[in-house]
Amino acid sequence: MLTEKEYNDFWETERPHGFGNPGIVSKPPYREYVLNEINLADYLDLFTGKQTYERIDGNVTIGTERFQVGDYPWTQTELNGAKSRCIKSISLAEASPPASAQMSFYNLFHERSEHFTTQVSGYEIKSGIKRDQLLALANAGFLLLDLFPFPISFTYALRESLNLLGVTDFFYGGNDNQASFSARIQDLRGKGILCSDVVGAHCPPLSTHYHLAGEIDSGVLPV
Repeated sequence: MLTEKEYNDFWETERPHGFGNPGIVSKPPYREYVLNEINLADYLDLFTGKQTYERIDGNVTIGTERFQVGDYPWTQTELNGAKSRCIKSISLAEASPPASAQMSFYNLFHERSEHFTTQVSGYEIKSGIKRDQLLALANAGFLLLDLFPFPISFTYALRESLNLLGVTDFFYGGNDNQASFSARIQDLRGKGILCSDVVGAHCPPLSTHYHLAGEIDSGVLPV
């Protein structure tokens, strides 16, 4: 997880190694990023078999900050099921806009994510509470990762400028970028939770999707 300084630096650093403090949208609160990362870590626990973030009265403490995330969702029996799970399919998307949109993929209290609805229907998972549906997605070996650390609104003009100035490429596979998609894949591989035949797909906004597909097809970016 990025520190608040690292998060701010990625927003303010000139492109292509950061967002260059764009005026089109405001910088999302660091807190939104942390909440997304905690929820993602909870989901990945189903593959590692270990709880990453301990709770005290539904709160996770990171540094001196407390984050209200609710009770830990998984039982020990469900964590033990990690022995028979591995990640088979990884979709690359974008973090949802701030929590007021109620669309975060891994947040148990957010029910409106279009990506989530699509994946649940795609895997023919029965309707029900989101916790059980996430468990079913984990059992199917599915993982969704965000391209950028910033939960920003889906602004076409910003996406186009990020593509043209190399920012999208940097956050996909940039060297020495711990927040890049490629770096996160390597981290998962190091944890031994990827299937040997894992496959990937892109599902961010179309302008970003087509850009990445073109860069990968031309050999500029790794698969």
